[in-house]
Order: sequence, then C-alpha cells, then structure tokens
Amino acid sequence: MRSHPVTLAPVVAALVVVGSAVGVGPAAAGATGSLRVKIVKVPDTSPRVVVTGPGDYKKSLRKSTTLRRLDPGKYRIKAKDVTRDGGTVSAAVSKTKVKVRQDARRKTKVTYRFHETPDDPGPSPTASPTSSPSPTASPPQPVSGLTATATSTTVTLSWTNPAAVGQVVVRRAQGETPPATAQDGTGVTVSASAATSALDTGLAEGAPYSYAVFTSSGDQVSAAETVSTRTIAPQVLAVGDVGWCGGGTADTAAIVAANPTLDLWGLGDMAYPSGAASDFTNCYDPYYGAFNSRIRAVPGNHEYVSGATPFYNYFGSSSGTPATPWYSFDKGEWHVVMLNSNCANVGGCDSSSPQYAWLQSDLNATSKQCVAAVWHHPRYSSGQHGSDTALDAFWDLLVTKGADVVLSGHDHVYERFRAAGLTSADATTGMRQFVVGTGGAALTAFSTVRDHSQSRIAGSYGVLRLELRSDGYSWEFLPTPVGSAATDSGSDSC
Repeated sequence: MRSHPVTLAPVVAALVVVGSAVGVGPAAAGATGSLRVKIVKVPDTSPRVVVTGPGDYKKSLRKSTTLRRLDPGKYRIKAKDVTRDGGTVSAAVSKTKVKVRQDARRKTKVTYRFHETPDDPGPSPTASPTSSPSPTASPPQPVSGLTATATSTTVTLSWTNPAAVGQVVVRRAQGETPPATAQDGTGVTVSASAATSALDTGLAEGAPYSYAVFTSSGDQVSAAETVSTRTIAPQVLAVGDVGWCGGGTADTAAIVAANPTLDLWGLGDMAYPSGAASDFTNCYDPYYGAFNSRIRAVPGNHEYVSGATPFYNYFGSSSGTPATPWYSFDKGEWHVVMLNSNCANVGGCDSSSPQYAWLQSDLNATSKQCVAAVWHHPRYSSGQHGSDTALDAFWDLLVTKGADVVLSGHDHVYERFRAAGLTSADATTGMRQFVVGTGGAALTAFSTVRDHSQSRIAGSYGVLRLELRSDGYSWEFLPTPVGSAATDSGSDSC
C-alpha cells in the first residue's frame, strides 16, 4: 500500500463560547457545561483538531469527543487541512460560534473531505499522419461576476454564465469560509439549469454566509466563484430616565423619531417625578407616546413611588404585569431578559427569590447564542448613585450562563464598562454593562470612577443604538445636539 506523507496546511478556526461556572483554568466545582466536537474523518488521514480556551486550556482531538466540565468563556477550535499524496484533505467547521450553557450541551462538527489532484498525464504520444488525436475532456468554464445582496433573512445571488453551461450548482456555508467543492455546505435551489441568479431564504438575521457557484457538465465541475456576505442585523435603541417635564425629553424623542424602524428599550424611570398616571400623561406621552407600538420597558424606582401600577397600565402587558414584573423575548438571534431591579418591591433579587428562579429557568430554555439583560439599577456605576450590589445574584447567574450585555439607567449619565465578573474585569467570563440614564431627566455628574469603566459622558442627553448580530454586537451613543462630540462607539463578539 502506498504511504501518504502528510504536511500541515492553512487553519480553519471556529470560536466557541462555553457557559458553566465562573472561573478560568480547570473546571470549577459543579460546572456542567460541555461541548461535543464531532469529527468526520477521511480514511488513512489523521485529523488535527485543537481546542483552546480560558486560562491555559488546550485539548488536541483526533476523534469525536465530548469535552465536559468546561469553564465559561470563549473556546477556539482549530481544524487543520492536511496535504497528502494524490490531493488535499480539507477541514470545515459546521458552526463558527457556539455557546454552551450550564446544564446544557452544545455541539459543533468538523468535516474532513478529500480533494484529488489530477494525475499528470505526461507528454502526449506523437500522432501518426493517419490517426486523429484523442480528445481530452476539459472542466467547464466557471461563472463570473458573482454578487450577493442581503436583507435581514435572505440573500440574492447574481452571476454571469460562460458561453456554454450545462448545470449551475450553488452551495452555501454559514461563516466566512465558502464551500470548497460542489458537495460541501448546503444546496441553494436554482430556478433553471442555466440560471443566472438564486434567492436563498430563511436565513438568520445578522449572520455571516458564504457561497460558491459551480458549473458542471457530465462528471466535470468548474472552479468555484465565491462571495461572502452578512444578512442585515436588527438594530434597537435603548435609554432610561426619560419623561421629565422641562428636561431633555423632547431632544431624545427626536433621535427616536429619526430612527422609525428601530425598537426601543426603556431602561426605567420612564415618567417623573413619581411614575403617576399624570406624570405619564404630562411628561412622557407628549414626547414618547408615539413610540409605544415599538417599546419594551422595565420600571425604575420612580415608578414604584406610585406602586408601579400606572406604569403597567400605560405600557400594557408587552412590558410585563404587576403579577409577573419580569419577562423575556427574542430579537433576531439574541435572547433578551427584562428584569425588575426594585428588589424590595418584587420579592427580592437574591438566589432564593422568585425572579431568580424564573431567570434561571428562562436562560436554561433559550438556544440563542447571544443574551442581553435589561434592568434599571446598574450593578456597576461611576455615577452619584454608584454600584448596586443587590443585583449580585442576577449578575452572577447571567455570567455563569454566558450572557453578554447588561443595559441600565438610574444614574443620569452615559457610561460603558468592559466585560466584568463580580470580582474582576474579565473579558473571558464577564458581561459588558452600559448605563444610559440620559433620556431627559436632569443630568448629573460622575463620582467614584470604577476600575473597569471605559467611557464616560456627563452633561449630554442621548440614546444608545445597538446592532445585534448573530455573533456579536456594535454600539453607538447618539447625543443631543446631533453632531456633538460627546459620543461613543465600538463592537464586540458574543
């Protein structure tokens, strides 16, 4: 049997986020997060798959394996192509990002596929004057000019066919690596054998996709024409501390009105001074009432001056009810939990509270890659109210479950934090928090700057705009007046 010398070739990588217990390095006690890595091998080839993660975690895999008791954080899978006699064995990862949560198992798949290198036929024999040369089949010509136009859930592909075409084949892969062959990835339906366009539907919002288009004739397949794109991600606006008669409410309402297709998340203290029905009528509704069909809100401490009943009467069940003042929903590929941080009014916020039990069950049930939480009182703040440790249990649970972003108000400033756990700013295991108490109430100043505070804006009203991609998010603080230098923007993965 002929031997197959092997050399390592370019790397295909996938990022995997795992959630179990807080900490890095070896799994913390009681951690139950796990990741199933299925490896589909090619005979006579030894796979090279390496998984790295928080701390010094590193695991080399040569066969399908379930990795158990993983610490929360981001895990990277590297699957190396292999070159051997007769061709190349390429590696493809089915999902570029996966988040494994506590008490749940996630999986990814690495598929190796052999691509044969055509044998060199050598010099052609000299033809005799009385014989005709034997024709040699040539691969068909590829398409050209491939373009992709994306909406939130569809991609339209267009291309130009060569002069002669038998059958057009379109393949799709999720991620930024196009299918290598006409058998890889997922097939996309074409309307005719010589079609020059295709519509791919039912895609995830804000997700990366790559395509390869081939032409075929008999058993011959052309080279691939490839393109990568991303479906349009949903965007939302977020702001708290809004309805203040005579404040900046009209200015921030103009920002919301200038973004008419975006949902609005209200971060509490929606009507001053006491959240009474008259406060909603006089100080909130004239400015923000037009946006009620696209708002989801949480109550703040000022709503509870009036027992929060006017809040629930005004917004209706889309923002919770007095009996269940917490709720959740999906936005694109994100799961969003709307919590009530008025702990003394809702049965507490510790690990024995009804809200904690609901949050734990809700997070266990979601399959979404990215998670955002919304509540009024910030766990971390450099503002005059400062950090609220009553939210420790919620924060700890969300970190453990692999959540990504927390949005709060209460302090009348804008502040952005880097990812943090309960005891340290740990980008591997923590969440990023935004404080956006700049909706219209009288602005305040900063007090004690927290260690992991990254951006602070005082003295400016404004609204936060978020883009929620399937594998991350971006943010921009939109200040008033428009064009002000008091802004902040960036992006991160989840």
